[in-house]
Amino acid sequence: MRKYVFVINPAAGQGGHNEPLGRDIPRAFEGKPYDIYRTSGPGDAMKFVMEYPRDGSVCFVSCGGDGTLSETATGLMNRNKDHTGGEPDCLSCLPCGSGNDFIRNFTSSPEPWTPANLQNPYTTVIDVYRVNGRYGCNICNFGFDARVASDMVRFKRWKGVSGSAAYNLAVVSSLLRPLGQRYTIHVDGQALPPETLLLGVAANGTSYGGGFTPAPMAQTGDGRLEFIFIRKMSRLTIGAFIGAYKRGTHLTEPKMIPYIAAASGQTMEITSDKPITYSIDGDVFSSDKLTVELIPSALNFLLPR
Repeated sequence: MRKYVFVINPAAGQGGHNEPLGRDIPRAFEGKPYDIYRTSGPGDAMKFVMEYPRDGSVCFVSCGGDGTLSETATGLMNRNKDHTGGEPDCLSCLPCGSGNDFIRNFTSSPEPWTPANLQNPYTTVIDVYRVNGRYGCNICNFGFDARVASDMVRFKRWKGVSGSAAYNLAVVSSLLRPLGQRYTIHVDGQALPPETLLLGVAANGTSYGGGFTPAPMAQTGDGRLEFIFIRKMSRLTIGAFIGAYKRGTHLTEPKMIPYIAAASGQTMEITSDKPITYSIDGDVFSSDKLTVELIPSALNFLLPR
C-alpha cells in the first residue's frame, strides 16, 4: 500500500491552512499509512524529501504554494536518482499558497484538492525542468517579472494582501526602475538575435503570478518547453501589455505581436553583461548565466478524482 507523506509549509497562504490540514489529514487517512512533516524554512522541504527513509512506495504531497512544490520536486528528483527496482516515489500537492498556478494546468479551482480526494487518485506523467541544479514544475522566468517576484515576497508580508494583490503592487514598484536588459540566448543550441528584453519565460505550465498566462499553449507532459520573450517597451505600452499578458492573448493581439518572440525546445542558455535575476516557480535567484533544461516524463504526479 502506498504511503502518503504530507510536506506542509506552515507559512503558505499566510498560514491559514496549517491547522485545517493538521485536522483533515488524520481524518482522511485513519487506518492508512501516512506521515506529516512541517517545514522550518526555505530549503527544508527539499532536504526532508531527499533524506526520508525508503519505506516501500511513497507519495510526497506538497502542501503549500508553487515554491513548496518546486522544493518537494527537487528533493524527489534527487531521491529517485538512487532508485533501483520497483515503482519510483511520486508527487502530488494540496494547493495552499497564494497563487497555486501549477494546478491551473489541470483545473481552474483548488476545491477538489483535499486529503480525502487523494485516497483514490489517478496518475499523470509530468515533465520537469532543471535550472542550475534546482528543479521546477511550472515556469522559470527572468528579467522584469523576476524582479516583480522578488518584490512580491515583501508585499505578501503585508496583512490582508493576497497573492494577486501582492503581484500588482510589485509590478508598480518595478515600473519605477530602469526597464530592459540585453541578453544573448540559445535555444537547443541555436543562437537567437541578441535583444534588449523586458522579460522572458521558459514555460512547462501555462500561468504564474496568480493567474498571468504567458504561455497558454504549454502542456506539462508534451516533452517541450515554450520560450516566450518580451522585448523592451515604453511604460505606456506596458499598461496595455499587462492586461493581454494576464488573459494570455498577448501572442495574438496585433498591437502586442511586434514585442513578442517565441520558440519551443528542451534547452535554453542565457548570458548577459549584468547579473540575471530569475525565478523558479516563484523562488527568486540571481546568476551570471542561466541554463534551463527539460527532463521529459520525469515524475508520476497524482491527481484527485
